[in-house]
Amino acid sequence: MAINKKYWKQYSEFWDEFVKHWFLSGANPQGRVSELYSEVVDFNADELPEPYLGDPRNGVDAVFLNLNPGMSVKGKYGAFKDKNLEATKFYSNINNQPNGWLIKEFKDTAKCSYREFIARWSCLNPKLRGHEFEVCGVNWWQGNDPEKIGGRMSWVRQIYGDDELCPSRVFAPEICPFHSPKFPTSRLQNLAGFIGEHVIVPAAMAVIENGLPFAVAVGESYVNVLSNIGAQLENDWSSSAPVKGWPKRNNGDNKKRTYKLYSLNIDRIGCARFLVTYAQGGNNPPSEDFKPIEAAIRQYVARK
Repeated sequence: MAINKKYWKQYSEFWDEFVKHWFLSGANPQGRVSELYSEVVDFNADELPEPYLGDPRNGVDAVFLNLNPGMSVKGKYGAFKDKNLEATKFYSNINNQPNGWLIKEFKDTAKCSYREFIARWSCLNPKLRGHEFEVCGVNWWQGNDPEKIGGRMSWVRQIYGDDELCPSRVFAPEICPFHSPKFPTSRLQNLAGFIGEHVIVPAAMAVIENGLPFAVAVGESYVNVLSNIGAQLENDWSSSAPVKGWPKRNNGDNKKRTYKLYSLNIDRIGCARFLVTYAQGGNNPPSEDFKPIEAAIRQYVARK
């Protein structure tokens, strides 16, 4: 299916305006940003929002739904201003700017969009692992071992069954774009319409346009999100009703894990699947011994 350039132009323009509005509001976000998120999550107003990673307009090989960017250390990204890493400079903490470059781009010229920012962000560059200093976002997204991919990308590679997936070929929209130490997922229903329109539907579009088997999400929160926007539960696999080869603990009990496969129809576009996986008591991704189960799930999807 051809990439809908008009749709993605509108998508990127929406988030460009969202980030610009937040940025110009400084530490006291007002208007739509505050209405949507400030009473739902105690976010860090000192960090640039990150509504998505990657560029779906250039084609992607995987779609990974994340919850939010997490709380970064105040001032941390301003610490490497002498390392000549433009992307790291660009991401520097708003209250600890090297030469105020990011503020100048937004306030004085207003020419810098979030889409331009994310295209330059160092976390997407596979060549920046293993430096003597931490390059912002690299460890989180792809690990810091120069010899192998780790971080969130290792989860994505495992569940898709593709050890060659490139970190820059993934589209990863965030349910909440703000850095926060804790996201109260019990209140996600308050944002169901907004999340559906600006997070889930774009993920579905990317899945359909790129012929992917599904978008992947780690965490039970997505069960509530997808249910609230009308996605249909197609199948599930869990430790309570295990399939052949389900991993065991040392005591012989089944390892606790659930996989749920949802389908979502997009009017006049098509149907996209979402594979959500989680374990009780945490938001950790599946371990490597779940690879056979994930292979069976991919085979199931391929037959449908």
